[in-house]
Amino acid sequence: MTATAPQEAFLQAFHAEHPAVTAEAFGAGRAPDGRSSYEILGDRVAAAGRVLDLGCGDGHLLELLARRTGGRLAGMDLSAHSLTLARRRAGRCPASSPSTW
Repeated sequence: MTATAPQEAFLQAFHAEHPAVTAEAFGAGRAPDGRSSYEILGDRVAAAGRVLDLGCGDGHLLELLARRTGGRLAGMDLSAHSLTLARRRAGRCPASSPSTW
C-alpha cells in the first residue's frame, strides 16, 4: 500500500467537503458569447469518438458530452465520493453513449 501525498490528501478532503464545486465553477462562468467553458469544450471535442476526462469529479462534463456527442466516454477521479456522484449521472445518460466512470 502506498502512502497518500499531502497534496492528494488535501484534494480528497476538499472535494469530499465541497462536492461538485468544480462543475459549479466551470458551468456558471460565461465566455463573451454566452457559452460556459463546458459548452466550449463540448464544441471542441464533438467530433471525437472517445473522450477521457481525468479528474472528472461529479461527471458533469461527461454528462453534457453524452447528451451532445454520443461518443465513448470515460472518467477517472481520485475521490471515491466524486466517482459515486459521477456514476449516478452516468445512469441518466443516453444508452447510445457508452461510458465508464
